Amino acid sequence: MYLAENNKNSQEIDSLEAELQRMRSELSYSYLNSQQTLQKATILYDQTVSKTAEEKERVGKEIFVVLERLINFKTFIETTLFDFENLYEKELEKN
Repeated sequence: MYLAENNKNSQEIDSLEAELQRMRSELSYSYLNSQQTLQKATILYDQTVSKTAEEKERVGKEIFVVLERLINFKTFIETTLFDFENLYEKELEKN
């Protein structure tokens, strides 16, 4: 009887150890999987931040160019109008 109970306990211990080993294996796999997911997310985040900064800089440069062109156009219009006013006044003085 003692031997049968001992064998039963031994089998139960072996079964529990096998279950424990399986759980450890799953835990290791899950941990590695979550680490890979975190690493991928971190890389994606860093790429997104970098691309956003590059795009922000590009758009800022484009806005600067457009503003510079607008200012130059405004200056051209003002100069042209001033020249026309002077020409008009000279023509009035002649007549």
